[in-house]
Amino acid sequence: MKKVLGLDIGTNSIGFSLNEIEIKNEQTVFNELTSNSIIFSEYIKAEDRRKFRSGRRRNERNSRRKQIVRKLLCDFNFADKLIVSQPIKYFNKLSQKQNPYILREVAVNGKSLSKDEFTFALYTIISRRGYSNQFKTEESKDDGAITEPIKKNKTIYLENKLTIPSLVLLNKKTELEKDGFINVAIRNKKDDYTNSIGREFWEEELEKLLHSQKNNIELFENSEKYETFKNKLLYGVNENSLGQFEQRPLKSMEDMVGYCSFYNIYHQNPQKRVAKSHISSIEFTLRQRIENSKELIFNDKTGEIFTPSKEEIENTIELWLKKPPTQTINTKNVFDKAGLKNIKIKTTDKQDDTILDIKLHTQLLEIFKTANIDIFEKHRDLYTKILEKIHYFVNKDQIVKEIKKVDIQNILSDETIDRLSKVDKGTKEAYSSFSLLFIDEILQKLRDGKTYQDSLTQLGYFRKYLDITPYDYLPPLNPSKDDIKWLEKNIKNFKVEHLFYQPLVSPNVKRVISILRRLINDLIKKYGKIDQIIIETARELNSKTEEDNIKESQANSRKEIKEAEKLLEANKYEVTNKNIERARLFTEQKARCLYSGDPMTLEEALDETVSEVEHFIPRSKIWINSYKNKILVFKKYNQNKSDTHPITYLKSKNAWEDFQHRVNENLLNKSKINWLTNEDNINNIWNNEKLEDRFLNDTRSATKIIANYLEHYLYPKQNEHGKGETNDKLIRVTGKAISELKRLWGINKVQPKNENDKKDRTTNYHHTIDAIVISLLNSSAKKALNDFFKQNENGFKTKAILENLSARFPKTKEGISLVDFVKEKVTKYENDELYICPIMKKRDNIVGFKDGNIKLYWDEEKEIFCQIDKKNIDKNLLFDQNGKDVNDSEVKKRVEDLIKSLDLPKQNNIKNAIENYKEILLQTRTKIKDLEEQIKELKGNLPNKKDYIETPETIDIKEKMKLLTDEKQIQIDIQNQPCFFLTNKGQKQIIRNIKIKTKEASKVDSIIITDKTQTSRVKRLTKDIYDELKSTQTPFVAKLNDTTLNVDLYNTVKGQVIGLNYFSSIKNNIEPKIYETKISLIKNYEDKITISKGDLLEIENLKDNTKKYYVFNGGGKISAGNNKLVLKSINTKNEFQITLNKDTIAKKVFINYQGDISYEEFKK
Repeated sequence: MKKVLGLDIGTNSIGFSLNEIEIKNEQTVFNELTSNSIIFSEYIKAEDRRKFRSGRRRNERNSRRKQIVRKLLCDFNFADKLIVSQPIKYFNKLSQKQNPYILREVAVNGKSLSKDEFTFALYTIISRRGYSNQFKTEESKDDGAITEPIKKNKTIYLENKLTIPSLVLLNKKTELEKDGFINVAIRNKKDDYTNSIGREFWEEELEKLLHSQKNNIELFENSEKYETFKNKLLYGVNENSLGQFEQRPLKSMEDMVGYCSFYNIYHQNPQKRVAKSHISSIEFTLRQRIENSKELIFNDKTGEIFTPSKEEIENTIELWLKKPPTQTINTKNVFDKAGLKNIKIKTTDKQDDTILDIKLHTQLLEIFKTANIDIFEKHRDLYTKILEKIHYFVNKDQIVKEIKKVDIQNILSDETIDRLSKVDKGTKEAYSSFSLLFIDEILQKLRDGKTYQDSLTQLGYFRKYLDITPYDYLPPLNPSKDDIKWLEKNIKNFKVEHLFYQPLVSPNVKRVISILRRLINDLIKKYGKIDQIIIETARELNSKTEEDNIKESQANSRKEIKEAEKLLEANKYEVTNKNIERARLFTEQKARCLYSGDPMTLEEALDETVSEVEHFIPRSKIWINSYKNKILVFKKYNQNKSDTHPITYLKSKNAWEDFQHRVNENLLNKSKINWLTNEDNINNIWNNEKLEDRFLNDTRSATKIIANYLEHYLYPKQNEHGKGETNDKLIRVTGKAISELKRLWGINKVQPKNENDKKDRTTNYHHTIDAIVISLLNSSAKKALNDFFKQNENGFKTKAILENLSARFPKTKEGISLVDFVKEKVTKYENDELYICPIMKKRDNIVGFKDGNIKLYWDEEKEIFCQIDKKNIDKNLLFDQNGKDVNDSEVKKRVEDLIKSLDLPKQNNIKNAIENYKEILLQTRTKIKDLEEQIKELKGNLPNKKDYIETPETIDIKEKMKLLTDEKQIQIDIQNQPCFFLTNKGQKQIIRNIKIKTKEASKVDSIIITDKTQTSRVKRLTKDIYDELKSTQTPFVAKLNDTTLNVDLYNTVKGQVIGLNYFSSIKNNIEPKIYETKISLIKNYEDKITISKGDLLEIENLKDNTKKYYVFNGGGKISAGNNKLVLKSINTKNEFQITLNKDTIAKKVFINYQGDISYEEFKK
């Protein structure tokens, strides 16, 4: 019997099943060695991690900059020491009497400021600093939410020749105040960037302010003091610091560039990958594409295959390298532009016809040509280095600096370097798979007439790993130097050059491989060599491009399904999955049978005796059950087709060409049109004997990486090019195939279901069941599926087919059917006789607070702290958290909820204002959408060509579009106006938010003093501490505890007493929080165990003599005498609270991959 490992791999789970398997009389007999599910902590997306990290660093840098300026102002005697120790108090005092914007304006116009005035005017510039984009180039298009207002405010400043840039904002405020508004904010509010000014203008304003006070004796006794202060402020207080408007240059992107597939990081001569825009890479790409397209190059006019001569190929390549006519090489212009008219390369509808984007290359050619630089011969090395720097750095100033470093002979002028720093690099993938060295070696052979395959063979590319002996230990993915030292010492036959190299693996895939590696090493150590591995991976492990394509396809499907549901409801038909599919096809086919062209009513479309959903290419041939392979036809026109070739069947009826025309005329989905009408594609599918592999084989990037990594070490290729070897030891399988097998074998009926009759994903053990099925996917399973589809197409009933095939369904060596085996496994998990293996990373670097400072007030009557919550009143009432429109009823409900929280009738004015604001938002939204539809309709009447000739009709259309666009902007401006009510004096009081006093006690438990110089910054919240901090004006923030990261369990005569540690990651001397009456029970504070979030616990009931196991969820309840731990089930995602007492105690345990439990001793 061979050992087969089935793996169900998700973003935070691995289901595995290792079985001994043999096939007897087309039936799989298996003996389970082990199986289980491993669940690890939820993955935080890279984008989210970057946001958290960049936000934290930005705040830290901002705080540090302000601290430096405050100390500078104090050192130069412009402010007293209070500005350093209590800045909030200091500036609150200054702000009561003066406006910093007006101060700066009058200063620049000639007024000498006092020290207080100068300090206040200057510091308010520093605290804002403005927006700057280091990635920006002159050619880059940046029209984001921040940059558009910046451009607009810049235009106002320059066109009106204002004294200082911030007058733009002050004038806006003044205009609104003239219109009756009061409490107008100058600074931006949440999600509103209309008052943004670019950093260069804030810097200009600061320099104007400084210059205006240069001769102010009260501030600067002499010019030396002025220059010293100015230099420290603008350029840094010492050599290690930056000025207030300077920004540390971004790091080089070199570390993000992978190594060559041949000269990789473990080669004796490691080489980085070369940019696709390099002349060698462009030539390589062209030669490779032309060679691979030999049978696809054709004359577009005659349809004949065309074979370009060697001279024609060389001329084509030279043209694109030295005189490119366009910035994109594609299958239509690659030969045509080189003088071979009408010669193109054939592509399928799914293929992108772009061969190469050479926009950067065309820019560089023009710059180097002007500068008399020969990039092909004389200055090739300099060109290569410059191209590297352009790609490695994103900031213009950095690129200039780096180019000057490599231009040792000073060949380039400053003007040329400046132009090079501004080129547009584009956004597409920038690097080849190979290094420049390897590409040049390949090109040498290609130019000599060798094929690409022969070139790689002669260079040893396919012999690189031929001498690997299969490993019985998986090394880490991309191991460190220390890892390599350990491997050299401990692993037999290990060689550094054997190491598998995979560049730029996503952190999530890397994490999965790390756990998978430990699992497989554990299994090999315990059970010996694994003969075959079959893996299925979750779609969430896809690359971003793959994920985006899936999301787009799913969005289109959801839209079509909703339309089908509406159609059924409108005609009073039952909304079932079968009816939805038929109604969707009915709509897609424009109410026609695709085989006959006859019109079809909805009633006929839903009547299974009249019409049927046809698998265009029989499932017995391809197994695919996807929507694109389905059409709706009248039964009478589908007689006797069975599993016949669809084109053969239609041609026998003289209906093939009519069918093609009908599909093209009625369907809109290009992919489906190609699937149903492309004769070459259909024949290729039909003639491929292993076409079920389309259905079985998972080709996604993450699956490939995992499979290649495992295959590289466990099942290495033994022959060059893998000749004579079959890839049957490592199989990648799709989720669709596993779903079909579960349905065929009846596993879907015994697996836990949710209320929608779908797989219950709240169970953690469903991954084990999937892995068991995956491990049993073999020739017997394939044949059973194939026979099922074939018999089904030949008219046999499903029940009869299953009865016929059931004798070939898998069973254990003891003769237990697979269904019963799985049913028993599910029962054991449900009854906690088996446990999955949770692996939770200790998150000990989390502060343990939710974002935001909680506002508190003391309720004198109840003697408790309550919260003051803030609800924003703005146009975001129209949107959900993803920025998408919510319907009118949801907007009205939101407003109703806001009004309920008001103190009525006292706040009737606010109530009326919010209701009026709601109506304005809804009305403007309706008008904006209507205007957008009108603009879209008019735009559709314009010619599609960009260079069309204007006619009276097109001019009229554009004028109408302009009027509608202007009206749309008016409605947008109305929508952007704030909510307000009229005061008794007739002034417009803006309502940005409403503050709601809660009636119940706040859950805020602690406060953090913001002054980082204090040693003990975290304190328990009590009335005395609160009053003390208020009276001493010590700044602090009150925070909600997001989670208890760990808990102390103290051993007492009455059982374990819980002590909550909210701040295990902050240096503090706060004792754990213990309920008052429990403190006296603790005799020895060292007699305890500490459990952290994610730890596994055994809860033993001494009375019942029972033991159950849970995951500690990081929380505890101790108020009102409670002594409860917050736990999660191991096998499901359910949460529990369990009270600890003398009869119920907790122990820390460990669970290995197979679910075996071991104990940790109680610490004393």
